Amino acid sequence: MNNKVSRIKKIFYFRDKKVYKIFLPFIITFCIILLILATSFYSLFTNFAIKLITEDYNSSLSMVSTYYRQLRFSTIPLLDDLFDDENIKEYLFATENKKQAMVNCYTTLENAVARNSYIHSVYLYNKEYGFYSSLTGDENIESLSDTTLINFLEQKPRNQYLYLRQSTFDTQWDTFSIKKIPTETTNLYTICRNSYDRNGILIHGIILNLSESAARELFTDDGQLKGSNLYIVDNDNLFISHPNPDMFGKSANGSPLFEKTINLIDKKGSKIISDDNNNKYLSCWYEDIHMNWKLFYLVPMEYLLEHMRMLRTKMLLISFFLFIISLILIFLESVRANREITRTNRIRNYIFGQMINRANFIFSPESLMDVALLYIDFDQDNEKIKNQTFLTYYNQLQASFKSNNKNCFLIHTETNLFLYFNFKIDPKFQSKIEKIQIDLKNDINNSASILISDVTISFEDLPEKYFKLKENLLSKTIDRTGFCTVQSEEKKEVQDTLNFKDFYLIEKAIAEKSVCNYNKAIIKIVEKLKCTHNYELFCSIKIQLIHVILEQNKEIFNKINDFDQNLWKQSILRCKTYDSLQTALLEITDILDQYSSLSSNDHINELVQIMKKIVEDYLFDFNLSSTLIAEKANLSLGYARNLFKNYEGISLNDYFGHLRIEKACQLLTETNQSINEIRQYVGFNNYSYFCTYFKKIKGISPSLFRQKNNKYCN
Repeated sequence: MNNKVSRIKKIFYFRDKKVYKIFLPFIITFCIILLILATSFYSLFTNFAIKLITEDYNSSLSMVSTYYRQLRFSTIPLLDDLFDDENIKEYLFATENKKQAMVNCYTTLENAVARNSYIHSVYLYNKEYGFYSSLTGDENIESLSDTTLINFLEQKPRNQYLYLRQSTFDTQWDTFSIKKIPTETTNLYTICRNSYDRNGILIHGIILNLSESAARELFTDDGQLKGSNLYIVDNDNLFISHPNPDMFGKSANGSPLFEKTINLIDKKGSKIISDDNNNKYLSCWYEDIHMNWKLFYLVPMEYLLEHMRMLRTKMLLISFFLFIISLILIFLESVRANREITRTNRIRNYIFGQMINRANFIFSPESLMDVALLYIDFDQDNEKIKNQTFLTYYNQLQASFKSNNKNCFLIHTETNLFLYFNFKIDPKFQSKIEKIQIDLKNDINNSASILISDVTISFEDLPEKYFKLKENLLSKTIDRTGFCTVQSEEKKEVQDTLNFKDFYLIEKAIAEKSVCNYNKAIIKIVEKLKCTHNYELFCSIKIQLIHVILEQNKEIFNKINDFDQNLWKQSILRCKTYDSLQTALLEITDILDQYSSLSSNDHINELVQIMKKIVEDYLFDFNLSSTLIAEKANLSLGYARNLFKNYEGISLNDYFGHLRIEKACQLLTETNQSINEIRQYVGFNNYSYFCTYFKKIKGISPSLFRQKNNKYCN
């Protein structure tokens, strides 16, 4: 006993660190793939990011252009609305005293400025009253808040025309106006509606100032880069909008960077350009041909690349973090899988006696357990389908047998066989297994057969018990499948034993081509086989039957063209029950019937050929007749006549009569022999009968036939 225990303890030691065999190859592969992806990502990311940025910038330019267009088009109606307002008219046309007119104008101007955030200021002028503004109200012409307004008006600006100008405002504005630092230079879009007398002196007018900086801030407000890199030039290449207020209204010519962008002929697009210092910029432009201006962004590539590098760094950090988490999860799963796989393999090796040096013993040899053996028939012709079926069944079995129990094991030991054992002794073990078998019926087509050990066994006795269960289970599945029963050591008494005589009867029946005797021999041997209840004998008998039937009678089966010997052999080997084996063996009866028919036809053909040879030898003999042919062939006259007529479809007399007439036709055509000489040569005794028979066959007399076909006749 101690020797046995020590032998078992040597079985289960860790010989290899299999976790590394699972973990390390996967990690190396994963790292290589990650490196390749990172390298590819580095180059692709920059191009893709710049493409997205340019698309965003071009969309932004189109939107800004639309906003500026709306600003221009909405200003003229606003100017007209102010001109048509009654309170404004009272001041412009002096229809009310100045003080009252200013009071009335105040509210109207403040509302107009408050509703439009890009309006900088509004000035009213009347020759009699002077200037009134939305900034300070009544103003002295000698000290206007708009320091360049007088110079602007001296140019006699056209009505409803947008002018670009700069001015400083040195007064404190009220709360409704755009707050500016006093004396700061302000860029303005100015539009006016003035009336002049014949001498060109201004009588009255409205001057509306739009703040370029306010409009720029409003229309390009992204809180970051776009507004500081937006440029707008008109048809004369003058800056309508510029990040630097001092460049407002100045020419873009003279700067190589601006000229490269302005001179691009496409309506919109993007391009990377360089300045004189070889600094790279991303130029995105959009040209509005209806408004005669071009908008463009000039963004330093260093700025974009810096942000892309920051984004790449963040993404790499995130990827690295996820990678570390993946490594931990993979390692834990590898340890679990290794533990499961090695434990299963060690148990399987222990059962089959395959010793492993330095093996750890995972269970105590005295551990008691409930044991059951499961058989599932999932054979498929297609190997791929077979593997898929096995995995499906195995997963179902794992879920059914191992649910809520960590002390049980399900091991795939051999083809179609699964060993299940539970270390937690359960008095209801049999009933639970029966319930599982019922649950599996629908999924496994009633082919799940389970044999339960009648007693609990120790782990050291597991190999011996396994092979007993296997022998008993497989023997039971020959009769039927889909059962769940307890192992029984009782064996039925064998009433009759198989012997060589049983195989001889089969071989003899095939040799005699006797279907009846073959059926009797097959049924007898299957009935004897049923009495043995021995699965190994069942398998060996199948191989022996294949040898007796096929190998010993090859000449018979080789003559049957539609009989595939290999296919039939595989069908015998796949038989799992006595009934299926008997059915497959009885298929040979059809082959015997076909062979008997073929053999009969071969014999008839042989006799017919003998008679044809006799006709060939005696064709021109006056004594040739059916009687002579029958005598020479050792056949009766009637049998010879019927046999030949049924096989060839023509009587014996007509057969050699036609041959004689054909020879006569040849002689009539190719020679000058007389008809009588020809008649004698081909074996006709009577001239008159020859002519009559010739006409019967050819439809014309011999002489007329010669006249038509003989080349020697005149």
